[in-house]
Parts: sequence; structure tokens; C-alpha cells
Amino acid sequence: MGSIYFVDSQAYTVIRKDNIDAVPVKILPTGHYDLEYRIVICTRENDVFVLRKNNKGDCHINSFYIREHPFNVIFCSSQFVFATRRRRLIFYSQKFRRQNSMQFDEDIVDLEHFYYEPKQYEGVLVALGNEINLYIDQLRVDTIRMDRPIEKFGRMGREEGVLVISTEGGGLCVKIFRRVATFDEGTRITTSGIQQRKSANISSIELPKRSRTFVDQSLRERENPKLLHQARERKILFLIFPDRFINEIGLWLNGILLKLLQRWKAGGGLGNCQQQLEGLNLCKFNMNCWAASAKDLAAGSDWTDVLSSITPHRLLEIENVERWLIFIFNEQEYSFSHRMIFIPRLFPNKQLKFYSDIYCLHPDKQHLIGEEETEIRIILMRKDRTKPVWSANFQMPASELLIE
Repeated sequence: MGSIYFVDSQAYTVIRKDNIDAVPVKILPTGHYDLEYRIVICTRENDVFVLRKNNKGDCHINSFYIREHPFNVIFCSSQFVFATRRRRLIFYSQKFRRQNSMQFDEDIVDLEHFYYEPKQYEGVLVALGNEINLYIDQLRVDTIRMDRPIEKFGRMGREEGVLVISTEGGGLCVKIFRRVATFDEGTRITTSGIQQRKSANISSIELPKRSRTFVDQSLRERENPKLLHQARERKILFLIFPDRFINEIGLWLNGILLKLLQRWKAGGGLGNCQQQLEGLNLCKFNMNCWAASAKDLAAGSDWTDVLSSITPHRLLEIENVERWLIFIFNEQEYSFSHRMIFIPRLFPNKQLKFYSDIYCLHPDKQHLIGEEETEIRIILMRKDRTKPVWSANFQMPASELLIE
């Protein structure tokens, strides 16, 4: 759908052409073509493509998705800053991992990089309505106000610290940065700066003090992130899922099988359910089912009143009915390899295993969606009934973006 051409500025010839699956709206090139370069491309379909070439001469094309309609991008202080149509600035690292964001009350008109070499000031100029705000370290340090709404602004040629501003109605203005202006650390880290962060809705991570315990825990999490994440999510699933299963099935049977299902919570013989992570955005769901014989149920004295309510003839009648295991989920966030699993006839003391791979479609936006969108519901349906036999819910773990 879109093409990127590399043109020699002296010979005016096309030296390279790359195709992407979207329509470009903004291009940000960095680096040198003969050595190594990186080109960030914002597209109309909300995808961001990254064309890169390393020092070995290898060329790669990667992409990630931003839901908030990016239309402009700049590179500032080792960060990529994206301006979106939803009045938000999003900051990404050089590895394109989202760090924080800023929300505004007005539409973002234009975005420009600010750098003043004599005092090493570097920040972001954001045009909102009839004013231009200068942000350094996500703090507003200066504001340029105009009489009319701003249409476009930018650096005036090679002049340092000079902006040319175009307003509605054909107005043209030139602003010069004062040489005596000071933006030191003392003026930035103040109470007003903290209020600016709250008013601009800057979502950043607040780290605790670096105590000895905090340093040890940070090193442990950095060395074993996957194992810690798997252990935490597995424990949460084993704690929540059995309780919900017992409540749902207990209401359906009016308490007849309540004592029998208590054994499943302790690792007993009705079934087992576990969650296994495969990579950063793949989750595997395993379901183990087996039937318990009447001999095994009668082995303990605690099952006497349960056996009086369930006869062997009733157990055989249930096993002959066709059953399906169905997953209900948000199709815009996840994808299942097996959405419906057919459960064959169950035999006593015979274990059957079923699995389904769960793929996260947008791992880079997991922190923006609510808990109801990450909830997965499992229901067991019988062929001769319109209502489910039992159902259970669990929350999917957070997925992380993987960009090479």
C-alpha cells in the first residue's frame, strides 16, 4: 500500500525502495544511509513502521500498533515522542518500549524538537490552540501565546533558538529565544512542577527508595523475569479459579455435589486446570478431565451422603451425552487456537488432556485496557441443554511487547 524511496540528494536518483502495508503520513529519519540509519514511519492505519540498518549492512522492517492515531513524531533526549489525535503525547524508548504519556485538554496542532546548544537545553515544543508550550523532562517551563490559533510552526532555517509561527488568517510571527533564560533543576523540581504533572495526567512509574531490600529484589526480578511472572500468575489462577468453579457448579446442582467438588480444590480426581506461558505474548491453557468411578468415591467415609444421591446409572447417562468446552473472550485482544473443544466420553480413572494456545494481539497496549477486557470465560455445554453445565472466569496475565 505504501512505498518509501531513498533518493540521492546530489545525483537525484533512487538508490533504494521499500514497501510497507500501510499509507505513510509522517516520516522521521535518523542516522546516515551509508553507515546505519533508522526511519520511523507513522501511517494512516495507526501502525508505526521502523526501517533500520545496522553497521553490518543488514536491513530490517519492524512495526507496532498505536491505537490513538499518531500523526507526528520527533526524537528528543533519546526518546521518540508521538503526537496522537486523541490529545496525547506518548514517549517511547529507543527500543520502542512505552515509558509514559501526557494527556491534554485541547487538540495537538503541531510538534517540534527544541535544542539550545549554549546551555544544553533539550525539550519538546507543543502547539495547543493559540499557544506553544515548552516541556523539558515532561515539565512545562515556558509558554508562547499568540493572538490567533496556530496552524504551523518550526525552526527558522539554521538559526538557533528562532521559531517562525504561522497563524490563521495569514499571520506570520518570529520568536527568538532569550540568551539569559535559565531552566535549572531548582526551578523545574518545585511544587508547581508537581502540579503540572497532575494537571497534564502524566502516567509515570514511581519507584521506591533504593534500600538494600529494593536493590536485591530488583536484581532478582531482572535476572529471572519470566520465572517470577509464571509463578505469580499460576498461583493466582489456582487460588481464584477453584473457588469460582465451586460456586457456579454448587448453585447449579443445589448443593448435591458440593462435597465432591471440594476434592478438586485440593488436587483431587474430578479435573485440573492450569495456565502455562509460552513466550511474551502466548499463553497456553491446559484442561485435564477424568471421571471418578463409584469404587473410588466410596473409598472414604466422607462420600457416604454423596453416593446416596448419585447412582451408577445416573453416572453412565451423563457420560453418553455430547459435551463441548467453549471459551468466551474479547476477540479484539486475544486469539485462541481452539475456541471450542469437543470432550469425548469419559471413562473411570482415565485422564484426558486438552489444550488451547492464547495469543495476545496487542501486547503493547495491555496496560490501557480494563480488567473486564482481559477476562476469559470457560463454559461446559451439553447437547441436550440450553444452559451451561458449569462456567468459570479468570484474568489473563499482562503481555509485553517484543521488538528485536
